[in-house]
Amino acid sequence: MEALESELTCPMCLDLFDCPLQLPCLHNLCRKCVQDLEAFSKNADKIGGGAQGGIKKGPPGQAKPKAKITCPTCRRNIPLDERGVDSLSRNMVLQNIVDRFRDARDKGKHNTAPPCQVRGVS
Repeated sequence: MEALESELTCPMCLDLFDCPLQLPCLHNLCRKCVQDLEAFSKNADKIGGGAQGGIKKGPPGQAKPKAKITCPTCRRNIPLDERGVDSLSRNMVLQNIVDRFRDARDKGKHNTAPPCQVRGVS
C-alpha cells in the first residue's frame, strides 16, 4: 500500500492528490498547488522583475503576455492562457483512484481491532 500511496502523492504538498490537474508535461499537481505556484510566479515577477516562471512583460502596446509556471517535477515551463489554472485539464481518473485508495485505507484502519488483552483464568 505504501508504494501505491507514493504514486498518489502530490510532489508539491506531499499529500494525496486533491482535485489533480494534469500539466502538458503529463505530471499532476493538486489544483491548490497549481494556484499557489501561479500566484508565486506572479509575485516573483512583480518583486524580482522577471523571475523564471513568472509573467514576462513586453514593450507597451503589444499583446498582454501569458503567464507561465514551472513544473516542480521536470522544471518545464508551462504557459497558461487567459483562463490561468482553469485552462488545465482535471485528471478524473487519478482523482477516482485516490478516492478509492482513501476508502480502502480508511476501512483498513477501522477493521483492525487491537487483539484482546484479556486472558482466560484457569
